[in-house]
Amino acid sequence: MLVYKYIIKLILLTDNGKFRSAYIFPIAGVFIGCFIIFMILSIMNSMEYQIEDRLQSFHYKYYLDDSDEIVNNDDFIKGSTTLGYINHDSQILVRIYSIDNFDNYLSNKISNYIIDFDKNISNADIIIGDNLAELLKVELGDTIYLNFPESMNVVTNIIPKEAFRIAAIYDIDFLKYDTNTIITSYQNELIINNHTF
Repeated sequence: MLVYKYIIKLILLTDNGKFRSAYIFPIAGVFIGCFIIFMILSIMNSMEYQIEDRLQSFHYKYYLDDSDEIVNNDDFIKGSTTLGYINHDSQILVRIYSIDNFDNYLSNKISNYIIDFDKNISNADIIIGDNLAELLKVELGDTIYLNFPESMNVVTNIIPKEAFRIAAIYDIDFLKYDTNTIITSYQNELIINNHTF
């Protein structure tokens, strides 16, 4: 212990026993630099968690089977993505995520980002972003019509159109999900893809 005290005195004090004032800035610089690095790492870790959490809310990786065990296998994921558009002042192109086990998805994945929620949500309802709701001037419980160009009948040129009730509004503030993404149950996707003319 005495050796450490002697080394510290040798570094910080002159031969006369006075503090070396020339060391104030380098020592302060070391402490300030360490603090800045620590703060940057803390901010980056927090940002990484936020980005990863928001991405995983939309890209549902896990599927719960009957035994309630989480299986991380792409073969067990049930869901799909469809393009659609909404006729408004201009046509708004949206991506529709259809997810199986919709209730589980709502309670375990996206619940942190829901800002308005209807307790009577069903598999026939949709969830939209707050920016899209503001753009369309719609609220919880309103109905919007989605057109599905991917299911268009090329013979008759008829594009399927379905009405959906808004049961929840989310605010994720990541990429453009709040403006161009709609989430619904996989049962709705089956209806969308099975139009008959």
